Amino acid sequence: MGTVIVGVVIGLITGFAVMEAYAWFDAVALWLMHRAANHIIKDERERYREEWAADLSAIPSSLYKLAYAVINFRKSVAHEINAVFVAGALDLFDELLTDFDNNFNRLNSKMEKIRALFKRGNWPDELRNDLAALERGHYAFGLYVGKTLELKCRLEARASHVDSVASADAWFEEAECSLDEIIALLESVKFARENPEAANGETGQAKF
Repeated sequence: MGTVIVGVVIGLITGFAVMEAYAWFDAVALWLMHRAANHIIKDERERYREEWAADLSAIPSSLYKLAYAVINFRKSVAHEINAVFVAGALDLFDELLTDFDNNFNRLNSKMEKIRALFKRGNWPDELRNDLAALERGHYAFGLYVGKTLELKCRLEARASHVDSVASADAWFEEAECSLDEIIALLESVKFARENPEAANGETGQAKF
């Protein structure tokens, strides 16, 4: 009789323990999800947190939720996601640079023909002023291409050191600053091209 009672008590305790464990499975799964999301770059963190929470909500069993979280919500998964975003950003710089380089090469070819044409004749000052404006634009475009290449090489070198969420956030901040530098350069060379007197005067800007 005593053995039966002990068995019943053990069974009840085991049942309560299992029920208690199941009650914690959802919380542990959510904790794993939030921990992994915190290792994703800040600009994408909230989106992944929402998507992963929706994935967990779609799983009916608490045990399966925990298993899914253990498999999918790991720090290494977050780092892989960051690596994908870094590679995508570098691909974007590659596409921009290729496009700019192709356009610059075409512009070089046209400028050579225009210069040769002007050397063969005595052209009015107005047309020569137009040529000077083209030269300034050509030089400005060359600066733009060179700056884009410099920034892309710098980002590529830094990308190999992205091994944590802090370094990934820092890398993307640098990438954004690099784009701002390019935009600022475009604005400055546009001003210099349209205002050659100011560009060559006391403003300290580059001469074109």
